[in-house]
Amino acid sequence: MPTPEENRELAREFGERAFNQHDIEYVKQALADDFVEHEEAPGIDTHDKAGALQWFETMFKAVPDMSCEIHHIIVSGDKVAIHGTYNGTDEGGMMPGVPATGKSFQMGGIDIVRVNDQGKFTEHWGVSDAMGVMMQLGLIQPPPGS
Repeated sequence: MPTPEENRELAREFGERAFNQHDIEYVKQALADDFVEHEEAPGIDTHDKAGALQWFETMFKAVPDMSCEIHHIIVSGDKVAIHGTYNGTDEGGMMPGVPATGKSFQMGGIDIVRVNDQGKFTEHWGVSDAMGVMMQLGLIQPPPGS
C-alpha cells in the first residue's frame, strides 16, 4: 500500500498532468481498470474508466484552457481528499446541448479518490459548484439579491 506521502504526491501529480497538461494518456494509466465514478456528469453514460475518460476528453475539447489549482490535500488510509479551484473558458459548449458561451469560469470543488496498492485510482467522489459555473456562463440567472 502506498504511504500517505505517496498518495498525496499521486493526487498532486494527477491534478497537474490531467487538468493542467491535459495528458489523457497519463489519465488512462492513472485510473485502475476497475475504476468506479460516483459523481454524476451530464452526457456521460457509464460510471467506469471508459466513462471517466470520456468526461476528460469531452471537457478538454469544451474547455481547452482548463486548469486546476490545488489548495489542500488530506490523506487518510487509501483515500485522498483534494480541495481545488478549476478555471477555464467555455469554448466548445461544456454543458451538453448548450452552445459555447466563450465566457470564463472559476469553480471550486472537493474530490475524494481511493488509491489501490499499485498506486492507481480506483474510485472517485466529487462535489463541484456547477450552479456557480452556469451563472458565470450566463446560462442561469443568479438569485435575486446576490
